[in-house]
Amino acid sequence: MTTHRVLTAIALLLAGVSAQAHEFDPGGRIVVTCASDREPRMAEVGRAVDHSHYWAGRPARQEMLALAQQACANGADEVVFVPPADQRYAASGAAATKR
Repeated sequence: MTTHRVLTAIALLLAGVSAQAHEFDPGGRIVVTCASDREPRMAEVGRAVDHSHYWAGRPARQEMLALAQQACANGADEVVFVPPADQRYAASGAAATKR
């Protein structure tokens, strides 16, 4: 029974560390949420980039805005941009999700 408690305590500790790490690293994603009453704005793209661990210059943000507007117009709930691993501070690549 003691071994079971120790293993449970270790599992809980690891789960807590994993959850805390997820807060600091969003998993390499920049997420723009689609509003139901309007298309995304540049300010929302800026906030999404600011809340990520990535940097994106003005041209990249403009491209993300255009892609987000297109995806939201097609019914997506959010647009997720995933930069390649070797380009940690540049945004290129997108995926839209529909719920």
